[in-house]
Amino acid sequence: MTGRKKGLTCLAFGHGKPMMRTAVVLLLTCSLVLGMSGFAQANGKGRYKQVEKLLEKLIKQAEKAMKKTNRLGFADLGQAAWALEAIARMQGLGIIEGYGGNIFKPNTPVKQSEALTMMVRAFGLEEDALELGERLSGTYSSLDNDIKKGNQKRLKNYWYYNDDDNEDYTGYFSLGSLWYPYVSVPARWSLGYVLWAVEEGWVELSDINPEKPADRAWIAKVMVRALGYGEEAEDKMGKPLYFKDSSAIPAKYWGYVAQAVDMGLFEGYNDRTFQPNKPVTRAEMATILDRWVTGVLPEEMPYHVTGTVKSITAGSITIKLSSGKEHNYRISKDALVVSGKSSVSVSSIKIGDTVRILTNGSGVALLITLVTGSVPVPAPTREIIGTIKSKSKTSKGEVGLTVTTEEGYETLTLEADCKVTDGTKYLAVSALAVGDEILARERNGKVYEILVLAEWSTTDISGTIRKITIGNTVTLEIEVKSGQRHVFTLQKDAAITYQGGHLTYTDLLAGDVVTLRVQNKHVVRVWVTARPGVVSYITGTVDGIRFTLGGMVMDVVDSKKVTHKITLASNVKITNKDDEIIDISEVYVGDKVRVKVLNSVGVEISVTERYQETQELTGVISSITDHTYHRAIAVKQDDCKIDDFKVFSTTLIRYGSNEWAPSLLKVGDKVKVAYDGDEAVEIGVLARNQDIPFGDLYGKLDEINHGLLQSILALEHEGTKTTVKVDSKTKISYGSKELDSRYSLRRGDIVRVVLDGDTAVEIKIVSRP
Repeated sequence: MTGRKKGLTCLAFGHGKPMMRTAVVLLLTCSLVLGMSGFAQANGKGRYKQVEKLLEKLIKQAEKAMKKTNRLGFADLGQAAWALEAIARMQGLGIIEGYGGNIFKPNTPVKQSEALTMMVRAFGLEEDALELGERLSGTYSSLDNDIKKGNQKRLKNYWYYNDDDNEDYTGYFSLGSLWYPYVSVPARWSLGYVLWAVEEGWVELSDINPEKPADRAWIAKVMVRALGYGEEAEDKMGKPLYFKDSSAIPAKYWGYVAQAVDMGLFEGYNDRTFQPNKPVTRAEMATILDRWVTGVLPEEMPYHVTGTVKSITAGSITIKLSSGKEHNYRISKDALVVSGKSSVSVSSIKIGDTVRILTNGSGVALLITLVTGSVPVPAPTREIIGTIKSKSKTSKGEVGLTVTTEEGYETLTLEADCKVTDGTKYLAVSALAVGDEILARERNGKVYEILVLAEWSTTDISGTIRKITIGNTVTLEIEVKSGQRHVFTLQKDAAITYQGGHLTYTDLLAGDVVTLRVQNKHVVRVWVTARPGVVSYITGTVDGIRFTLGGMVMDVVDSKKVTHKITLASNVKITNKDDEIIDISEVYVGDKVRVKVLNSVGVEISVTERYQETQELTGVISSITDHTYHRAIAVKQDDCKIDDFKVFSTTLIRYGSNEWAPSLLKVGDKVKVAYDGDEAVEIGVLARNQDIPFGDLYGKLDEINHGLLQSILALEHEGTKTTVKVDSKTKISYGSKELDSRYSLRRGDIVRVVLDGDTAVEIKIVSRP
């Protein structure tokens, strides 16, 4: 028992539709008056950042579950092998349950009632929730009788439901000044869990339907509030999100999605989408909870330990913890052994491997996970962080920058096509100004990319931790490939992950190889990619294969655009996606691969996806530059996007039935380009002397915020939003008519914009809604 007082206040019927935020506050206020204990307050401010008390309850709850567990795993987990470990661990800790016949239904969407139940169990609060549900079960039975009898007069006094045609009466009802969610009979098993989530402020009354599938945005909001980061999420309601489909995120979930991503609870998909409205499957929910639970569980507990294998036989395993302690466990004959996304045999475990073990608390190992990591791979470029001191042009017409760094001064020369961005949009090189703080990426002695470190600038930096200082703030000294060292401030609540598990800032070590997500010199996310001496798996796209004195080297670009230069073993094993052995000559640039690296050498390559050799686009040639061996053409599409292509003498160029030499191409030609990378394979000239599409940006005005001196526009196109400033000097027109001011712009206008930096010089309205 938790000290809750038995009984409820007297029923007093209210009237009309409740104010949602007030309803939750009233519920919690009365709960506190009644002496109802709990970790959280309304609006998700429960500070689960302090997990000591929570861990006590979770550990006690998990110990009870483990004592009843002899075997882990479900019969249908082959449908979700990627979540095998998470599902097994959550099952062992008593957080998830299956269905009859030992099945889990991993790919079935999780209902809101199921998701809340799993969360309550993950936080060790099941006993509290069950007690609350038992106390209120009679109240819900009385309500069911009123619904069944059609007592509309009585219901009208204290009942509000969302859908008049919903026979399950999904909504909420009042008990005096308190409002409670209605939990339909099919979901009544979850009553206590749902009520607890509402009482703790995890979920609002207006945002719950127990039988409805829980989508990704909803889960993000509930998890963030439950973990006590509601205020931080509210502060991020205006933070840019770099997903292609960020416009699909409902406004009320925006900051919570941003916070959930920063905390490592969610990641986007490989195509840079978040898919906020996609229902979360039961396997995905288990994985989300596992990320958090494994992040807070200590290394050594009676039933969950992590360590290095000292000895291994078919029936027992001895591991050594970082504390120096050694533990021996019997291996259950039904033990589940997981490596990556697959179930393997005990014989796969070798002395020296790092493993996580879940036991029944009586010395029997039920789940053994082979922990794999990454080998440090030097970054392919030099990174310089500093402040622009001066800007000039060289004798060759190249732009040069003098930058003040922590070590002194750097003189930088920019490539002709150097990309400049502030993290949300591209800028002209002319927009760079003295005093700008920048991150410059240099290769072959020239800068090819510059990030202006504005308020919301975000970039990923890879390197090795050389020094950690913990005081009022936490600072990390990172050494990048060039040998330069940079110091960053680490947010203490930054999400830190390693091999799928979560770490705290106190777990970081000098020598760890990391990728940092940096916003304005503050680290908000850390991926530990290597801890020296561990096997790694690198997944990405082949960017090159070449012979060197040290052997054959493969360049693989991962999802964070980091290039890994992997020396391949002479006997490297290569398989295609059908698991057939192939030769290195059958691996092509553009193929997607997964490379197993052992002691800095690639020993296995799996080709997971073949590169689609050519793609096509149509646009108007906006510029042509002649080089020694090729012509470079810039093709501007109707949406203002510009792509650059190299045109060689071997490129097939057609105009009607005629074949052309590259020299005949002119600015203003409308062309259809088939391309492979940045090389034009075939060009069809569709028309000549065409107008180049007007402007630097194209899209729909999604938001307009007028200020005293300027307006801020949010321009949306294909899921990407760009912020544009408009002032009194901006020329605005619609057709042949010039409009008199920025206040003439309307939300929904389709526009083309000419930019100077991030300020609009001219706006043409193409159409109006």
